[in-house]
Amino acid sequence: MNTKTGEFYQLKDLFKSDSDYVSKLNKIVVKQMEENSKGGMVYFYDGKAPISKDQYFYISEDGLVIYFDSGAIAPYAAGFPEFKIPFKDINRIIHTEGSFWKAFH
Repeated sequence: MNTKTGEFYQLKDLFKSDSDYVSKLNKIVVKQMEENSKGGMVYFYDGKAPISKDQYFYISEDGLVIYFDSGAIAPYAAGFPEFKIPFKDINRIIHTEGSFWKAFH
């Protein structure tokens, strides 16, 4: 939400309209899931893309954080799984002229 205007943003508002942001984010999140699994984390991943166009997210100082409800992709004991995606990893598809980006940069 833009605290100056009260405008609410969706994940799509962060990206260029012609970008396949869902596919790009899915690749990054699946890679992180695979890496975390090597450390013992268990995910309910059936090969389908876990991210949707109305995905839960928030913006941190240096990146986008994708998160899921407890029990959605991992055991409830795992809490709310989060995947941090640095802006540098998605900078080619970010709509830097958009109001969402400008609201925090």
